[in-house]
Amino acid sequence: MVHLQICGVLYPGDAKENGKLLRLKQQFFLCSASLQDIIFRSKERKLGKGSWQWSEFPSKVAVQMNDTHPTLAIPKLMRLLMDEEGLGWDEAWDITTRTVAYTNHTVLPDALEKWSQAVMWKLLPRHMEIIEEIDKRFIARIHKARPDLESKLPSMRILDNNPQKPVVRMANLCVVSVHTVNGVAQLRSEILKSELFADNVSLWPTKFQNKSNGITPHRCLRFCSPELSSIITKWLKTEEWITNLDLLTGLRQFADNVELQAEWASAKMANKQHLAEYIERATGVSIDPNSLFDIQVKRIHEYKRQLLNILGAIYINKNSKEMSPEERKKTTSRTIMIGGEAFVTYTNAKRIVKLVNDVGAVVTNDPEVNSYLKVVFVPNCDVSVAEILIPGSELSQHISTAGMEASGTSNMKFALNGCLVTGTLDGANVEIREENGE
Repeated sequence: MVHLQICGVLYPGDAKENGKLLRLKQQFFLCSASLQDIIFRSKERKLGKGSWQWSEFPSKVAVQMNDTHPTLAIPKLMRLLMDEEGLGWDEAWDITTRTVAYTNHTVLPDALEKWSQAVMWKLLPRHMEIIEEIDKRFIARIHKARPDLESKLPSMRILDNNPQKPVVRMANLCVVSVHTVNGVAQLRSEILKSELFADNVSLWPTKFQNKSNGITPHRCLRFCSPELSSIITKWLKTEEWITNLDLLTGLRQFADNVELQAEWASAKMANKQHLAEYIERATGVSIDPNSLFDIQVKRIHEYKRQLLNILGAIYINKNSKEMSPEERKKTTSRTIMIGGEAFVTYTNAKRIVKLVNDVGAVVTNDPEVNSYLKVVFVPNCDVSVAEILIPGSELSQHISTAGMEASGTSNMKFALNGCLVTGTLDGANVEIREENGE
């Protein structure tokens, strides 16, 4: 039964203690299985090709930790190297720190995990011994090499020994133990260096880098919008833009070309009609392809501000209700679509989803305004559904609370499909603006 619990649901609800324990067990299980498989395969490939040298391991293997959820890979690799392979601490530490790297996606607490020391000692006593030793050696290094940082140690060290709630700071364990730390957009990486890990930067100035998130043009444009892709290829006279997006700048010389504009509009309308058909099948709501398609699809979270978007829809509806019929005819009809997934125990996300559906029901059933405004919640909005929504979009909302969005990739997908982005200067929105202009 234990294996069914661990494998049954990935990322179980952690509102209760049992959920927290199950999540920790899952993290350990996945890290342990992955590392043992990596080591097994590495040795298998070396068979018959000379003697096995652990010093070569970091040049053959890269372990990239996305946020702090796989942080147990650090003590696990150390344990395997020392207890199973017979290496000493120094050699095991050298191999681990040259193998493992850490990507930070957000400064939100849910991605900067802190695990109870009592729970860790109960479930993973040997791994806690290793974490304790890493912390001890890090403190000794500060005392010896950087006494000016001693006052910062309470926040920099791995173990927070607060008597009320002693925890293991997994993000601190990552920073101390990896060869590289990166953010996923230029702005986010600067925030990591100037705020979240500022003291660590002074200790390891070259450890912190930026690696902006990206998307694949094959999937995000060529596959999901073949009409638009064909137009781009026709006017650039090459398909090489699919692997070199810099070539898209060649379209600027045709921006005022009436023929290109007509072809572009035709492709967009075909995608909008396809989207309208899907929405009617999925929700029963009929939407007008001639209206402005205003779309927000992303993880539902308070910082993503779907709530702000739906409040905007309520405001538009209020203004429309106050207009005369003649005034309404002068406005641009708009269809607002919102979709996305949320964590199973995230109550406020469920409330936001309910509000979107309730507003949609009010607007849809109001004959006075429903020719000018529709609000639709798109259910089960997975990647396949997004591949229908994004090509049909004309305006997209990326309005996260500034400073909280790591990067975003849906903004890139919308922009690549010829959609205007309305967004805060946050995450990759900054780099999209630099590339596309305002």
